[in-house]
Parts: sequence; C-alpha cells; structure tokens
Amino acid sequence: MSKSSKHMSAKEIYASLCKSHPGMGLTTVYRTLELLARMGFITKLTLGDGKIKENKNKLMEKMREELNKNEKVKVFTGTKVGRVEGFVGNFRAEIVKPNGKENIDIGSIVVATGIDIRAVSDDGDFEKDLLLQRDEKNFFVGMLGILNPLDFNTDGVFKCGSARKEMGIPDAIIDGEGTASCAAGVISKKELVKSPAISIVVDEKCDGCAYCIEPCPAQAITLIEYMQEEGSIKKTVEVNEAICRGCGVCMATCPKKGIFIRHFKPEYFKEMIKSVAGGA
Repeated sequence: MSKSSKHMSAKEIYASLCKSHPGMGLTTVYRTLELLARMGFITKLTLGDGKIKENKNKLMEKMREELNKNEKVKVFTGTKVGRVEGFVGNFRAEIVKPNGKENIDIGSIVVATGIDIRAVSDDGDFEKDLLLQRDEKNFFVGMLGILNPLDFNTDGVFKCGSARKEMGIPDAIIDGEGTASCAAGVISKKELVKSPAISIVVDEKCDGCAYCIEPCPAQAITLIEYMQEEGSIKKTVEVNEAICRGCGVCMATCPKKGIFIRHFKPEYFKEMIKSVAGGA
C-alpha cells in the first residue's frame, strides 16, 4: 500500500499479495485491514451515494500527540532515512522529509519493517552504513540467525516483526516488546562498557590467508600488509575492535590458530569438551 499511488481495495491488495503469498486468504486480508484501521495505521474509505467517505480513526493522532509531549521522543511521518553514522550509544541519523532534511542523535536503532525506507541519495545508504544484510526473501538477517534473532551484526541495532520474517500482528507485538527491551538496555545507561571478548590476532601465526574475513558477520576483519625489519612484506589481518562482536567465527575458520577470542583460546574449548565428555 505504501508503494501505491492510488487507493487500493481489499481485493486489489489480496491480488497483489497472492503473487508472493499464494496461501493467503481474502478473509485474512480483510481482518488485517480492519485491525490496522482500528489502530489508526491506515485510513478506511467507503463509498456512499456515489461519494467517497473517509472513516477517520483518531487513535493514531492521539498517540502522536501524547508522544510529542515527551521531549525525548520525535515522531516523523512520510519520511525516509538517509545516511547513518556513529556507533552504539552515539548514532546520528539523517531523516529525509518532504520539505528538507534533519539530523537526529540516537543511542540505538530498531528496524521494524522489511519495506525499503532508504532515501534515494548518493550521500548515503543507511543499510550499507549499518552493515545490514537481507536474505533471498528480502528479510533482514541477524547476527547468529535463530540463535540471536533480534540482533544485527552492528552493535546497538536491532530488528523485529516483518523486518526479520513473516508473522502475524500478535507475534509482531511480542517481537517488538523484546526488541524494545534490547534498545532500552542501551539508551537507559549513562555509560556503555565494551565487552573484552573480542578477536585478537596472533601476528606470528597469521599468514594472511584471509579465510576469516568473509565469514565475519560484523565485517570487522581487514587484510593488511606491512614491511618487516629485514625488508620482506608481511601479510596479516587486522580487527576493528569497535565493531567486533566476539562471536568466534574467525577463530573457528582459522587453520593456523592465528586469531582467537580474548579469554577464549581454542585449547580452553578443547578442555571444556573433554571435561563434558568425561563427565558424561
């Protein structure tokens, strides 16, 4: 509906959805539209005496009025998102409005829709800025898949609802509550302490094979080279500690034991596995 330039009937919406969701029924569309209208997210138009009558629902307007009373809340409608810079606790997002642009400072970011809300611009693309990735169905992909469904690879950025998979409104609400808790854990703190569990490169063991670069979900590893004292060129990798999540994927892919997570060397895991196996 957001991409349509005209009013759409329930049957037109159903016909459009059937292309990507062949199992969906017309009753489901009517029921969902009715719920969205009651919540104020859409406006319902009915025909009477040959004229279009608008059934206004004041719920959304009331919610916006209440939110606007809070000095810490800003509500933007009919806008797109441009460039996003910064890091967890200190993001700056560009809001592209019909009448101009506005930069806002935010501590955390929640993506709650799979709809493309990027502003068409050469200056920036917030999905690329935040290293967000989509799957073949155009849903956003998280840090560790189903093991960590609400977290993106970028610290302080979360997702919920239709941004990550197809789900009904009740499930989306529950999803949103979980993500709101994640975001609240960031913005409620005066100071954020970075976890020490990040990747450490053992330079003398790393030969620059780059096996660890592509699998890194946070894209925190870069291949570099430098000249050693005897004049030879040394290839190795470098870890961006600011965005490393300490997931251990790099350590698992390294054939030379040239990278590990601080406080979690491979031999520690071996001893833990032996201990568990022995206890079994």
